[in-house]
Amino acid sequence: MSEYRFLLDSRLKHLCALVFIGLFLVGCSSPAEIKNMTVDQSALVSSVSGSPFPGALSVKTVGGGEETNPLWTSEVSNSGFKGALEGSLQQSGLSAATDKDARFDVSASLAQLE
Repeated sequence: MSEYRFLLDSRLKHLCALVFIGLFLVGCSSPAEIKNMTVDQSALVSSVSGSPFPGALSVKTVGGGEETNPLWTSEVSNSGFKGALEGSLQQSGLSAATDKDARFDVSASLAQLE
């Protein structure tokens, strides 16, 4: 009888450990991905005539981002934010070919994230 109880206790401990590890791994956060933050507004940009912005913008500085703590919530880092902003401007036709070709510098700050 005690051998059966020991076997049951051992299996229960293993099951609890597996459940705990599973819950821990599910709760881990990963940083926001650039591809999920990039938007394409090329249709809107092309519909505006006479705008000086197409092919004229260059991202210079970004701020307000935070690195993701894997044990806490997912955040957007400054480098991820800059990458998404540059990608969005490029897809939308607003980005200059080179920094030298840019007529306007873009500085952005991430104030709030929902």
